[in-house]
Parts: sequence; C-alpha cells; structure tokens
Amino acid sequence: MTNQLKKSSPDRTVDVLHISEAYGGGVQSAIDTYIRHSEGLRHQLLVRGRAEHDSGDEPDVETVHVDGSMLNFYVQAAKRIRRENPKVVHFHSSYAGLLRALPKIRSTVVYSPHCFAFYRSEFPNLLRSIFVGAEYLLAQRRQTIAAVSPHEIAVAHRFSRRRGSTSVRYLPNISSVIPRVGGKPVDESCRNQIPTLVCVGRISRQKDPQFLAQALQNVGSPVRCIWVGDGEAQLRQVLEDAGVYVTGWVTSREAHDHISSADLFVHSAEWEGAPMTLVDAAALGVPILVRGIPHLDGLGFAKGGTTPRELGSSIQRFFSEPDYRTQVSGQAIESLSVHSSGAQRRALAALYQETKEIRSE
Repeated sequence: MTNQLKKSSPDRTVDVLHISEAYGGGVQSAIDTYIRHSEGLRHQLLVRGRAEHDSGDEPDVETVHVDGSMLNFYVQAAKRIRRENPKVVHFHSSYAGLLRALPKIRSTVVYSPHCFAFYRSEFPNLLRSIFVGAEYLLAQRRQTIAAVSPHEIAVAHRFSRRRGSTSVRYLPNISSVIPRVGGKPVDESCRNQIPTLVCVGRISRQKDPQFLAQALQNVGSPVRCIWVGDGEAQLRQVLEDAGVYVTGWVTSREAHDHISSADLFVHSAEWEGAPMTLVDAAALGVPILVRGIPHLDGLGFAKGGTTPRELGSSIQRFFSEPDYRTQVSGQAIESLSVHSSGAQRRALAALYQETKEIRSE
C-alpha cells in the first residue's frame, strides 16, 4: 500500500499541513513540539519516514505515510495539498522544500530547512551548487522561512532578495522533556567513576565521528564515551576502534536516559541546523561542549574548539578545572531561556497567524 492513513478525524478544514520526506529523529521531534505548542489548530501530516530513525514521538493527529520513491512522495504531496487546501502548508527539510515550486499554491507557505542540504560535504560540488541555486530561486516565491538558528536566519535572508515576497522568522527548537531547574551541581558533574561523555545522532559524515575519535586521542585522562544512535558501518567501526560504545538505535526515552546519566554532552558535527539533542541535553541539566562551527553561533552552547586537538583539550579542561566546568554548565542552562515553550508558542502563533492570546511561560 502506498499511502497509510492513520488516526482519521472529523471532516473539517486543515489548518496546518506538515510535509516531510525525512520524517524521523530531530525533524520528527521538532514537528511534534510544533503541534503541541499550537493548540486549537487542526494539524495533518504527510510524511515519508525513516523507520530506523523513528523517535516514537508521533503526534496524535491525522497522518499519511507515503512509501516508495521520491517521485511518488512528490506526487502524493501535491495531490494532498490540492485536496485539503490547508490554511498553511509547512514544508520540512530541503527536499520537501522543493515542493514550493508547485504552481498556484493557495495556502500560506512556511518552509523549515532543518539545515540546508547544500551543506552536505559528501555531495559533489556541482550538486551542492544546484541546491544553492534552487534555494535562491524558490526563496523568491511568497512564503515564510522558519529558521531554527541565527545562522540559518542569516542564510535565509541572503536568499530572499525580493522584499515583501519572503519573510524570515526565528522558530526555536525546544525539548520534549521538562527542564531541570539549575542543572547538575558542580560536585555531581563527575559523579561517574570514569568521566562519561555522550554523543547522539546518526553515524554519518555530518556528525563527523572521525573528528570525535581524533578528539578523544587528545584527552589526557581516561574517559568513557557513549554514542547513542547508529548509521554507516565504516564510520561506526571508527568509533568502536576509538573505544566508543555505540548503542544502536534506541527510543527517545532511552536516549534521554543515556544523556542524563552522562557527565558531559559532546557534539562533533561538521554542519548543523539546531540539533534537538542539544536542547534535550540542556533541559536534562547536562553540560554541553560543541565543535566550533558557524552553524551553532548564537545558540548559547559552549564551544570546545575548531580542531580535534582543541576539542580534546576542552574535554580534559572540563573534567580538571571546576571553574571551566561551571562556565560550560552555566551556558547550557542559559540556553534554555531561548529554547523555551513560551518562545516557541509565540513564534508559531506568528507563523500560523494564530489570533488567540499567547501567554508567556
């Protein structure tokens, strides 16, 4: 069966139709929070999922699952838009964003790149250039680009040259877990017998496990490292050869358990949007060190350096210098003020042109 309809509801106008060809992991979690924080609207999903990335967070709304090729996904998405004529159609990820090229979309168009595809360094330069050109051309159509980071906002503004046609708004990611007030006390930051690091995500070129493996070689004292997730076999072997324990794919709850039991969350990605795993770690009270990439500028997380040697030294410093540990922990806690339920509700109200009063949290 090509389409699987889940959780049908009474026949009435769809307020927001979410369309994603990469439904799983962070995108799935983000859409779930968008739905939960825009109460009173009728949402519907049309998605092409990634079973191995299923976070278990599928919201209780009408969902159409599309199987098969990307061409079939585009055909089914176009049919659904015409059939439902939603008030808002919200495209998630660069591939789904290509549907902005459809003629005569009468709905308000919202586009969330969740990290632009042209950043993927494993793609040939020609293909990346094609993605850049497509983003520029499609940004000239009337829409709102919902960016998840200050860096993504800046890039979106460079694409949207036609004033009055495209607007750019900030839509912060938030965690699905209730934030722990105050984070971990400093004297508990190294409560494990061997200091424990945790990393989360698909083992891929983007997350750059080779960078992490090299960084671990520059940590001057014994540490234990856990990678929550799975992915490319060759890169998984790189991690395991470096002594990293790889859990394989787990549920969101299990991932949160691994994060909360660690002393430090380390993020080694080469490029990013605004990872849900970082806001989850902050909400769980776990200190965070990230690789110094421009994509994460302005999100509030402590940067551990731009090279494996620098990141390894920062990890060592975190475990050996209480003042630095306090600084890193404090930055993670402060980031929660930006990645809050109230901030996301207000952003969604503006995106979806909600009229009811939004109360600050």
